[in-house]
Amino acid sequence: MVSGIGNSFQLHSINPKENGISDFSPVIFEALGFGVVIVDADTHCIVYANSKIYGIGGYSEGALIGHACHGLLCPAEAENCPITEEGQSVDNSERILVRADGTRLSIIKTAVPMTLEGKNYLIESIVDNSERKQIQSELTKANECLQKEIVKRKQIQDRIEHLAYHDHLTGLANRLLFKEQLDHAVSLSSRMANKLAIMFLDLDGFKMINDTMGHAIGDQLLKEVSNRLVNIVRKSDVVARIGGDEFVIMIGNQGNVESIRLVAEKILNSFREPFKLNGHDYFLTTSIGVAIYPTDGENADILIRNADIAMYKAKEKGRNQYLLWTPGMKTNGNEPAKLGSQRYRIIERKEMDSYYSPQMQCHEVESLAF
Repeated sequence: MVSGIGNSFQLHSINPKENGISDFSPVIFEALGFGVVIVDADTHCIVYANSKIYGIGGYSEGALIGHACHGLLCPAEAENCPITEEGQSVDNSERILVRADGTRLSIIKTAVPMTLEGKNYLIESIVDNSERKQIQSELTKANECLQKEIVKRKQIQDRIEHLAYHDHLTGLANRLLFKEQLDHAVSLSSRMANKLAIMFLDLDGFKMINDTMGHAIGDQLLKEVSNRLVNIVRKSDVVARIGGDEFVIMIGNQGNVESIRLVAEKILNSFREPFKLNGHDYFLTTSIGVAIYPTDGENADILIRNADIAMYKAKEKGRNQYLLWTPGMKTNGNEPAKLGSQRYRIIERKEMDSYYSPQMQCHEVESLAF
């Protein structure tokens, strides 16, 4: 009786005709889709081989009968048969089949002992392993390609996420990421009873350099400013670029206002050193507005707005300085947050001149408006 699953099977017993192995009908073995040989366990010679094994090995019909099995199978185990020498009940392992042309073929061989009329035999099945190995190799390659594709997709996803939350020029956090981190920091500070400072920076005179020297120099200058700011604050603090030449800094876990003032002064002092680009020195200053949680605002939006207002007050007082926000700053009728206009900002920086032309009636010499 023969039973099997896939490439692994067990041949449990054979009931030969009474006159022995020579008269045993090979029909059952010829119908199988894999090679079968019967080996004399005492001499290790092949006494039967089905047509499948001749096809696998490239041998002519009958050429294997009488030859030692280790000349065809298991050449490396000629003196160490797992069943006859080691007493194993079943040998199921990857072996080598020596083909008629001398080439070697990887096979899966299963061998079980059998006794017929008091004589010991080995029933051995042979399955070509090269196809399985080829499929396995193709699957391995496909898996490697899949893994590379997964890594590539993850890199693209990370890149998209980075672009969504970071400034494309400087690599700093953008307004969206800064707002999220500030919301979290405010929530944490409210529980820890620590002060949290927001610094709103606007570069003085940047537009003039950008217009006269070109956007390439302007972009490099913004990068250098970013690097300088990052190197001044702690790693736990957050530096973000939220506009053309506008930066915000979140200084967390501050015990008192004086420590916040020291950071602002350190930033102003750092701008006294020129920015060196392409062998030239460029001088910039910055105006800084500071808002402190919880006294100057109970949430991120209010803190950013009040720091922005304080920054404009610093510009009005002559630039290149910092101011802490105070409630009285809200009463100014020209406060830019109320106007909500970029035009106001540009005029306040003296980066644009305003000219007014009268509107006239066509038939009457009368001005209607400016």
